[in-house]
Amino acid sequence: MTFPTGWDGPKYFAAQLAPEPVRTDWSPPTGEPGIVQPHPLSFGDILGGVFRAVRYAPGTMFGLTLILTLVAQLLGMGVGYLLSQQYGVSLLPGDEADGDLAMLSWSWVAGTVATAFAEMVIGIGLTWATFQAVRAKKAAPLAAARQIAARFWPTVGLYALPLLAGGAVIAAVAVLIAPLAAKDQPWVWIPVGIGGGFAAACLAVRLLLAPCVIAIENRGPIAAIRRSWALTRGQFWRIVGIYLATTILISLATNMLSTVFLFVGSVITAANAGIGATVMLSSSTITVAVFSLPLTSALVTLLYVDARFRTEAFDLELSEELFG
Repeated sequence: MTFPTGWDGPKYFAAQLAPEPVRTDWSPPTGEPGIVQPHPLSFGDILGGVFRAVRYAPGTMFGLTLILTLVAQLLGMGVGYLLSQQYGVSLLPGDEADGDLAMLSWSWVAGTVATAFAEMVIGIGLTWATFQAVRAKKAAPLAAARQIAARFWPTVGLYALPLLAGGAVIAAVAVLIAPLAAKDQPWVWIPVGIGGGFAAACLAVRLLLAPCVIAIENRGPIAAIRRSWALTRGQFWRIVGIYLATTILISLATNMLSTVFLFVGSVITAANAGIGATVMLSSSTITVAVFSLPLTSALVTLLYVDARFRTEAFDLELSEELFG
């Protein structure tokens, strides 16, 4: 017989002389592949893997996101209602102190904050579930929820550190630039704003993979930042291009879905402005989160996997795990 590599394998009678049993037939290693093949990923591989990830474990990717986002929205609406009853003033510019509009504005603010925090936490579970799909393992919703609970405080610390550091830098720059701006030179804020925005964007890319390190490698916030910085070294523009192109496609798809809820909500709003608009905004927010968050989390996770393929030969380790 001949192996697929072109080398001749042992014949039957030669195999009988071996001190141990020798295979005289050859078949490729069996194993269930994950959502991506174990080799450096192209843009098409990552884009296809994103949609395969949500189909691989839909109960976890969509179901868990729906439940936790719905809870966050209900909490936000409840807090918004209490605040509107307490203060009775609308946060929307140009609105009068109307009860319905006050409830709408407070509910929108509280719901936005609650949903943003929920998405930050849910992303840990979705990232872990996507990595399990790469390993050809289906993550159950309860297992993903346990991972969220286990990595909750490191996740909070990861997002708090850049915010605190950024706030300190902004305050220091404001103190230094304020005297110049006070001397009829407001133009000094223009280069500062452009430079600050560019620096923040670069920093966001270098720290993009830090949540994956928190969720998958169970490291702390500072170690996750260092790890993300190392994984993105030399791959900055590649990550930027793939991330922007894929998120644009995801945004187009989710915006089409949210438009449907906005249209339906506008009909309800005609009957009751406050309640209808609140329901409309909440439904639209939940819809966008349920469809965009799993896809975005899968995208970042696959960028993390690809970075490890290219820098650590993780594809060889994954091949050994999948195929033996």
